[in-house]
Amino acid sequence: KLFIFVLFISSFLLNACYGIKPQSSGKAKKYYESFYLGDGKSQYFIKPLEFENKTQNLVLDFTIRQSEDVIIDGVTNFSLYSPILIDNIDSLNLNPAGNTISINEIKRLFIEKEGKKYHLRNTANITKEFVETFFGAEDIKLMIYAKNNVYNLVPIKSTNKNRKLLFENLIQLIILE
Repeated sequence: KLFIFVLFISSFLLNACYGIKPQSSGKAKKYYESFYLGDGKSQYFIKPLEFENKTQNLVLDFTIRQSEDVIIDGVTNFSLYSPILIDNIDSLNLNPAGNTISINEIKRLFIEKEGKKYHLRNTANITKEFVETFFGAEDIKLMIYAKNNVYNLVPIKSTNKNRKLLFENLIQLIILE
């Protein structure tokens, strides 16, 4: 009887310890993947987040590297889907509450027609400030500048929710180091 009691208590305590984890980190984990690269370096891939206006969609994903000597280094790859042919983007601006952070060196990866829309795929290096603001600001919008035109895009509802989860469970930890 003592053996069964000890086994029961041990099983209960073991199960209780393994079952404890922050609830929100499990929810955020499905929006990114993490990789240890060795030599104190980690890489995080943040799955696509979507912005839109009445006619266009913008889908961004992020790859962020963290190491001891570089606090944060990142790349964003993004696709613009538009019924208007936009062959090059001059800049991508992040505009939270009147502040503006610009990415001016954008490289086009490809452009193709998909149904009634054009798909323009781009890549750009991003700064720690961009990452912190993109994920941490309460309200953001993105502005694309292309050939004297400005296209304003706002996050879809799930993007706002996912940005908040990612900031609280991943980005804050990366930028603190």
